[in-house]
Amino acid sequence: ESEAELTTRLKEMYKDKPNTTIETQESYKGGENVKYGIKGSVRPENSVVENGIVKETYEIKNYNQENYNSMTSNIGKQAIKRAEELPETATQKIVIDTRGQKITPEIRQKITEDIIRKSNKIIKKENIIFME
Repeated sequence: ESEAELTTRLKEMYKDKPNTTIETQESYKGGENVKYGIKGSVRPENSVVENGIVKETYEIKNYNQENYNSMTSNIGKQAIKRAEELPETATQKIVIDTRGQKITPEIRQKITEDIIRKSNKIIKKENIIFME
């Protein structure tokens, strides 16, 4: 559900940008777009492709207070692996779906700091988006 909504939002955001497409579940390895299922490839939820060049990739995670440490660890590991396999032109963006939950500014700050730290600073603060 979150994935479909993210795709819809991205298509809406980029609808007026010529030569820009939103790709879903594309696989990448060694900086190249590869066939689904290739060993060692990575597959972000969405890729924003402009004039054939991958500009951004998006991964969405549902926030759950009980497993938040696991979530941030997972995001960190994925970001490190993706940095090796995505095209160099791609900026990784993370969307945390917190809808229906009370998230204090302190918790948001902690999640953001943990993702930055666990991704070895591959994920920047400005590329972490909270969907509320």
